[in-house]
Amino acid sequence: MSKVDAMRALKDARLAEQRKAVVAAGGARPAPAATARVATPAPAEVDTEGLCGHRNMGGRACTRATGHAEKSHRYG
Repeated sequence: MSKVDAMRALKDARLAEQRKAVVAAGGARPAPAATARVATPAPAEVDTEGLCGHRNMGGRACTRATGHAEKSHRYG
């Protein structure tokens, strides 16, 4: 018996065990868990006037003043 055949036999045996357990429980199957949707909070309104506005790859904007002398941007 090949490895694939052995794995298939184990899977079939597990499935048969589960079916026996369901039949023994009176055919009742557990209800699937409800997926809860979590509302994502809206981004805070930020006054972007006077800011650099450079965006990084993640979409965050630089919070330094427009035309800042620093070489790096500050995302916050």
